[in-house]
Amino acid sequence: MSGVYCKYLLTNNLLVGDYKLKNKITSQVIEFYSSGHKIVGDLFLPDTPAPPNGFPAVICAHGYGGIRKTTTPPTARAYAEAGFASMIFDFRGFGDSGGERWRLLPQYEIEDTRQAITFLSADPRINSEQIGLHGSSFGGAVALSTTAADIRVKAMVCSVAMGNGRRWLQSLRRHWEWIDFEKEVKADRIERVKTGKSRRVDPYYIMMSDPFSEQRHVELNRDFPERKFELPLESAEAIMEFTPEDDAAGAPHRPGLIIGVKDDYLVPESESHQIYAKWPGPKKLVMLDGFRHHDVYASALEQVMAQSLPFMRENLQVKA
Repeated sequence: MSGVYCKYLLTNNLLVGDYKLKNKITSQVIEFYSSGHKIVGDLFLPDTPAPPNGFPAVICAHGYGGIRKTTTPPTARAYAEAGFASMIFDFRGFGDSGGERWRLLPQYEIEDTRQAITFLSADPRINSEQIGLHGSSFGGAVALSTTAADIRVKAMVCSVAMGNGRRWLQSLRRHWEWIDFEKEVKADRIERVKTGKSRRVDPYYIMMSDPFSEQRHVELNRDFPERKFELPLESAEAIMEFTPEDDAAGAPHRPGLIIGVKDDYLVPESESHQIYAKWPGPKKLVMLDGFRHHDVYASALEQVMAQSLPFMRENLQVKA
C-alpha cells in the first residue's frame, strides 16, 4: 500500500475538539442479510465492558461505488475510540457482500442500511434506542433517505452529500454533454425493456470527476484492485430519479448535522444548503473551508469529527 494512501486509514492519537481519542478498540467482521443477500461489514467496539443499556452506535455509510475497506474505517474508528460502537459495511453487489455485482441502485442501499440498523438493534451490546447514521458523499444522500424512512434513526450526520441526483449529475457536465447523456440513458431504458440488459460503463462516466477526484480514484484502484468496476446505465437513471432532499423534507423531526465543503469541485456546496433548507428537524449546517471533497475522509477528518462527536453525544443522549 502506498504511503500517500495510508493517511485514509489511520486515526491514531487523533485530537478532536475536546476529545482525545483512545486507540483501545476491537473490531470483528459481521454478516447479515438484506433481501436475501449476504451483507458483510465490520463492527468496531470500545475495548471496555458495555454500559448496562449497551453502547450507543453509529453506522457509517461510504460513498459512490465505494467499498468499506477504503474511506469509512477512519470515521468508524474515531467513533469507537470515543466510546461508540460503529459499523461499516459493503452495500449489496460491492466489496465482500453478495447480490448482483456492480449494480448501484439507491433504493437497495437504503434497504441495506435499514437492515444494518435491525442487525445492530438485535445485538445485546448495542443500545437500540441510541443509533445514529453518518453518511459521506453518496452515503450522505443514503443517510438522508434512510433517516426519513426509519424512525429508529435518532440522529444523522450528512457530509458532502447531494440532495438531487439529476441536478448533481447535470452540474458535472457542460450543457451539450448533458443533452447527449440524457439521450443515452433514455436509449438504454428502451434497450433494457427489449433485451433485459443495460450497457455497462466506467462509473466515472456517470459521475464525471474533477482532476483531484480522478487522481484519487487512480490511487485507490492501484491500492485496491478489487475496487475496479463498471456500472450499468440503469444506475445512472436511478440516480437521476433519486431525490433525498425531498425525502428529507418529509422526515420525522430528527436532529441533522449537514457538513459541506466550500468550493467543492465534485458536489456543489449549494447541495448542502439545499439539504439544510429542507431538513425539518433540529439542524446545523457547517461549511468547511480550504478543503476538497474527499478530504472529509482524511485531512479534514479532524474537523468533521470535531462537529460530529459532540452532535452524536448530545442527540443520542450519551454521557461524556
